Amino acid sequence: SISSFCTNIPTHDSAAYQNSANIPHSDPRPTKRTRVEKDVSKTRKDMAKLFEAININNTLMNYMVQEHQLFRTWLIEEFCPAMRVTPPPTNPAPPVPEYPKFDE
Repeated sequence: SISSFCTNIPTHDSAAYQNSANIPHSDPRPTKRTRVEKDVSKTRKDMAKLFEAININNTLMNYMVQEHQLFRTWLIEEFCPAMRVTPPPTNPAPPVPEYPKFDE
């Protein structure tokens, strides 16, 4: 047997084996995350990026609408009278709704 070659292997009766048996087996590392937990974590990160992109898109759209309104105002009030051209009919832009703000 192996105990005949190695004399320092603890046996069930030895003090080393009994001391190690009394130590609770607690691993300080957290348990492995399941696939669902990993997917949920990734989805949360992706959703935050998605809402940030929507917010950027909304800001750009607001800018474009304001720029277009400014151009139409200049065209109707400045350009057409100076060139003696009939101004285009008024076409008010629809109000751009605000995106809801989410709790952080």
